[in-house]
Amino acid sequence: MDINLELKPGTLLRNGSYRIIEVLGRGGFGITYLAEHIMLGIKVAIKEFFPKEFCDRDSETTYTVTLGTQGNRELVGRLRAKFIKEARNIARLNHPYIIHIQDIFEENNTAYYVMDYIEGSSLQSICKQRKSIPQKDAVDYVTKIAGALEYIHSQSMTHLDVKPANIMIRKSDNAPVLIDFGLSKQYTSEGEQTSTTPVGISHGYAPIEQYRQGGVSEFSPATDIYALGATLYKLITGITPPEAPLLLDSGLHRPDGIDENVWRAISKAMSVSKSGRYSSASDFAAALNSTSVTDDDDEDTVIIDEKPEEPEKPKPVKPEKPSLVIGVPEKEHKTNKSLQIIIIAIIAFIVIAIIVSLSGGDGASSDDSDYWDSAVVEEVVPVDDYYLYDDSIVEIVDSCAW
Repeated sequence: MDINLELKPGTLLRNGSYRIIEVLGRGGFGITYLAEHIMLGIKVAIKEFFPKEFCDRDSETTYTVTLGTQGNRELVGRLRAKFIKEARNIARLNHPYIIHIQDIFEENNTAYYVMDYIEGSSLQSICKQRKSIPQKDAVDYVTKIAGALEYIHSQSMTHLDVKPANIMIRKSDNAPVLIDFGLSKQYTSEGEQTSTTPVGISHGYAPIEQYRQGGVSEFSPATDIYALGATLYKLITGITPPEAPLLLDSGLHRPDGIDENVWRAISKAMSVSKSGRYSSASDFAAALNSTSVTDDDDEDTVIIDEKPEEPEKPKPVKPEKPSLVIGVPEKEHKTNKSLQIIIIAIIAFIVIAIIVSLSGGDGASSDDSDYWDSAVVEEVVPVDDYYLYDDSIVEIVDSCAW
């Protein structure tokens, strides 16, 4: 961006309330400055609405933003209205991992909002310095930002620009803070968007629906979940993820240095299809923390390729003698044995009646009673033997399987 388009250090805004110190960052829709709140004596961050493709300014002579054609004026007017509206929505948010907006005002034919100044570095800057971030730290940062997104989504809002450059690590407590809501959208309770302005794209972090016209016109946490998964991919590997359209053909390949459970969570979060992703940011965080995450040290408890101990096979019971009836179903066999017992009992009764009649009506002797009892017992024994036959079948099947 041309330096003449930026506000000069020392420029006063809001009737002398704020003094510009330096430029912190530049984007497609605005410029962010480090400034001082003169009365409070504290540092703040001020974002100026300045879509560089449609605006101009010569800061050597004036601070007023100028527009081009009539068509540009109408588009910029809609974008500026959205900028102010979204700033008001963000100002209502209250979460420890979300930037806080202190003030909103219009000046110089444009708009500004004032935020807390986060002293620290963005995850993008940290990745450039270190190439990557230890997996345990990366998962911790992303888990906390997932909590921030869960809160945002509960307010029917999506961020739509989650990426390492928009996550600051606060120096005082090493906490991540989600910033830059310039592309965020507010939705109605029915899930319909409240504005129809164009949507920006951060290649590698934007899912496929953001490439399509109207792709984010309905509320869906899945868009931010994809971007958060892509952010974790970048933090751990130091590699910017492939653009979403490329994943349609080649898919997402697993690089070295990512634990299995973390990789599964990233893969699901970055599914090309929205329905294939986690339904909420909290579900994504839970998946990341479902098992302990390590940095490939000795405390890694993940067990790979270890075969479970095979249970000892029960020893079949070999029958002491073969079954009296082979190939007869158990129920039918029991029925036959019962009929046999009844028939034998009837025959015995007839024999005893004949003996009694021949002997002149004397009752059965104690010896006869003992014989009857033993006869009944003898008839029960084969039934017990048949139960052992079931085990012999098991033994035969086992031997065949072997």
